[in-house]
Amino acid sequence: MTGKRLETILYSMGGVVLMFALLVALNVVTGIGKVRVDLTQEKLYTLTDGTKAILKNIDGEVEIRLYFSQGDGAPMFLKSYAARVEDLLDEYSQHANGKVSIKKLNPEPFSVEEDSASLDGVTGRRMPSGDQFYFGLAVSFLDQTETIAILDPERENLLEYDVSRAISSVLVEKKPKVGIMSSLPVMGAPPTPQAMRAGQFESTNPWKFVTVLKQDFEVSEVSLAVESIDEEIGVLLVVHPKGLSDGALFALDQFILRGGKLIVLMDPMPITDQSGVQQNMMGLNMAEASSLGKLMQAWGIEFDGTKAVADMSYTTKIPGREGAPIDSATVLTLTEDAIDRDDVVFGQIESLWLIFAGKFSGTPAVGLTKTSLIRSSDKAQMVDRIQAQLSHEEVVNNFKADAEIYDLGIRLSGKFKTAFPEGKPSVAAVDPTAKDAAAIASDALKESAAENSVVLIGNADFIADNFSFEARRNIFGQVSYYARNGNVHLIQSLVEQLAGDSNLIGTRSRSIKQRPFTVVKDIEQVARERHKDKEKEINEEIQAVMTRVQDLQKKRGDDKQAIRSADIQTEIDKANKELVSLNKERREIEKEKKRDIDALRNRLKWRNILAMPAVFILLGIGMAVFKRIRTSAR
Repeated sequence: MTGKRLETILYSMGGVVLMFALLVALNVVTGIGKVRVDLTQEKLYTLTDGTKAILKNIDGEVEIRLYFSQGDGAPMFLKSYAARVEDLLDEYSQHANGKVSIKKLNPEPFSVEEDSASLDGVTGRRMPSGDQFYFGLAVSFLDQTETIAILDPERENLLEYDVSRAISSVLVEKKPKVGIMSSLPVMGAPPTPQAMRAGQFESTNPWKFVTVLKQDFEVSEVSLAVESIDEEIGVLLVVHPKGLSDGALFALDQFILRGGKLIVLMDPMPITDQSGVQQNMMGLNMAEASSLGKLMQAWGIEFDGTKAVADMSYTTKIPGREGAPIDSATVLTLTEDAIDRDDVVFGQIESLWLIFAGKFSGTPAVGLTKTSLIRSSDKAQMVDRIQAQLSHEEVVNNFKADAEIYDLGIRLSGKFKTAFPEGKPSVAAVDPTAKDAAAIASDALKESAAENSVVLIGNADFIADNFSFEARRNIFGQVSYYARNGNVHLIQSLVEQLAGDSNLIGTRSRSIKQRPFTVVKDIEQVARERHKDKEKEINEEIQAVMTRVQDLQKKRGDDKQAIRSADIQTEIDKANKELVSLNKERREIEKEKKRDIDALRNRLKWRNILAMPAVFILLGIGMAVFKRIRTSAR
């Protein structure tokens, strides 16, 4: 008996030792090979196909120098992040088949590594201990160098894009040229006369999307009064075109016909347009809507500049009265259901913000094909631009779906025909019989030689800084700006695609993951519908009483008889009491609606909480019954 027990112990110890040896061997092998398993849904730690394509196109050797101060002063979370950066760079090295080499450097004070960091543009940041801390990288190919001065943990989900963009940048000898034409101050602007009178003499900075584009392209401004587009410009971004002359439209026409790629951001209600804004009695922004005039007519496309799209499927929470959040149906948070997932420009973009967007309609001209890139849901309604500005709550409360899906962004593809068959308007309009008019008309292109594409989006405000970026203070105390949605990434992707290199598109936007609670939104909509009629009735009564009070006050001011004036005041007091009562009733309706929403939410919450335990309980009961049946059968 003792011998058998000893044999069992020896076998057990041998098994433990063998298992330990296997684990050590497995750890060594995986350590050498840097084997990783990415279990995230979005595959955040797996190189994308775009990055692999960039690595495949390397003709030579790219060197990546990673600078990280490894002293005791480095915070633990930065050390952990540095390890993850190293893992990602090792992935680059493995997939590049020897074309990418990784150099890991520790820039200690007064060292050669510190001098190298300085030459590469990776600057040290002073830590609370007083030590200089370095954490950045440089990518070199031949005589080209791109630097990421700070590897900020806040941008971890965009790390692959940053590194791939740097590699792509050093591989090209000359950046593609992109033009920007806009009636908005996207390129920055000198101080306005009003600002100068107030003592403000600083020029405004370019919008941040321009700075982003300058990382990968040579960006130049194109005048609204342009007569011809520079031949070197391959992609032209037009932001809120308004008041364009026929000469400028002709220049755009010829640009497309010669093969230039056009992206146009149009807007029915540009709230960022402050130039010549007319303010009516209610202080509404009545800026002119965008228009491409004859070009749109030639393409067979119409853009409604009088109305904005409201959509109850894509509402956004915005500050309301006294800062309380309210739902806006005209400020749209569009999810992946609203975008064309088959188009590479959307990559992994899952969220876009559009503010008072317009719709496109019409049948494309012969030879052109229309593709819907961005669209509303079938719970959409066209709202007059004045009504859209008056009250977000009124739009929601009085909402009635048109049962139609609207195109908010489209792509036109095919062979374009000129919108100016008579030639250049600035010459032909003056004297069609003139000798030079005939020459210019004959020189003007009539049709594109090859197929081309034009992208039209029904909103221009969405790329403004406050709608596309948010400011955060990073670990070194500096203010950095991060994309709050996929707005600017969409512009980047479109420009990259039309400029001819779309490999970076799929590597971006990993951090822009907004998963809206669609079930919760449906719950809120059900509660709103339940109280909609009652709420509308109360609001109409309140409006009627307020109108009556205003009429009575006007009568009192006009009436010279004191006795009659006192009678009017009595009526005003009575109406005011009625108004107080109605407002109280409206608050009760709001409370009741909130209670309904909370009750429905709680029901959903408890259903989610109890679902998993219920599954395990049922599974356990099922296993117990099955085991009992098997035991009884024996």
